[in-house]
Amino acid sequence: MTSHLVMKFDSIVIGAGVIGLAIARKLSLEGRSTLLIEKNESFGSGNSSRNSEVIHSGIYYPKGTLKSKLCLSGYDLLTQYCESRSIAFDICGKLIIANNESEILKINRIFENGIQVGCKGLEMISEDEIKELEPNIKAKKAIHVKKTGVIDSHDLMANLEIDILNSGGIIAYKTFPQNVTFKMNRICLLLTDPENTYEIFTPHVINCAGLNSLEISSKFKGMFSKDINYEMRLSKGEYFSTNKDLEIQKLIYPVPDSQSLGIHLTRDLNNRYKFGPSHSWINEENYQVNNQSRENFLSSIKSFIKNNDDLEIFPDYAGIRPKIFKDHKQLTDFEITHQKLEKGCSLLNLHGIESPGLTSCLSIADYVNNLIYNCSNKIEL
Repeated sequence: MTSHLVMKFDSIVIGAGVIGLAIARKLSLEGRSTLLIEKNESFGSGNSSRNSEVIHSGIYYPKGTLKSKLCLSGYDLLTQYCESRSIAFDICGKLIIANNESEILKINRIFENGIQVGCKGLEMISEDEIKELEPNIKAKKAIHVKKTGVIDSHDLMANLEIDILNSGGIIAYKTFPQNVTFKMNRICLLLTDPENTYEIFTPHVINCAGLNSLEISSKFKGMFSKDINYEMRLSKGEYFSTNKDLEIQKLIYPVPDSQSLGIHLTRDLNNRYKFGPSHSWINEENYQVNNQSRENFLSSIKSFIKNNDDLEIFPDYAGIRPKIFKDHKQLTDFEITHQKLEKGCSLLNLHGIESPGLTSCLSIADYVNNLIYNCSNKIEL
């Protein structure tokens, strides 16, 4: 026989990727009673564990966008947090490379954007300077981005989880909202498990469910004066890796295309080299890496790596980037919408949180926290 339990929280966060963990941590540290809901058995089971683990500088993102603002501030917050918790990271720098006149024009524009938005540690370097920094890289010109690196994202998320629990937050894994209503002047989420049914009342829901964010927001349709209609399309990115020591210290990025930063070279904290992500549109979640992509990867890699005759690469993993469309037009910025209900209640939807989401996680948490605090005070439990 199941029990029917009623609980109240100041806020509910849906999705325990790095963004949801960071938001739940911030709200808990601010003294708000917070429930974090995750459909999987542990944190970071989706996109947060399927990326390049790169700490970005903010050079790519146009001035005034959320990506630009939150990446720039997030870089400092993230590196300071890692230092305070002894979370492994390495600010090794990266090169954005060009090998022809067309690519040189593009990296010139990227460099100008980086200067305009306030990135630090940027310099344009020549072919000879590239050879001095990275003898095994072929490039005519490059942007040397000094404030970029790699991080142990799992350790980061584990520390965020610890902070949530230590500050009084509650995390419910293997949990997904079955239904959402508005009653007793509060948002009410119906949750179930094999033993109990829960009615969870809250004034604030923060939806950062990644690939499931539109499914979550659809449960709130009709509760607001105006619903925002988005479409999500899935961009799959495959990664390959090699066992060869390439003797390359920095991250190497080609000129980005319209959907991704291109098939770039990164290394993890164990000096294992990875290549990716690629880009292909898919209709449903699929994390298999197609070995037939190997030749395309090799062609791209060999265009900028010297001494590559014996280079062997192997399928590694794949991630999926949520691309958001509105009125058939792709939106390129983070979509963070704050919809208000009566009695100080609100829904915050975070859609299309892809790169630089990892770098921006703590600044996104601050941004969301400020939205909520400007909305209402804590409820009386």
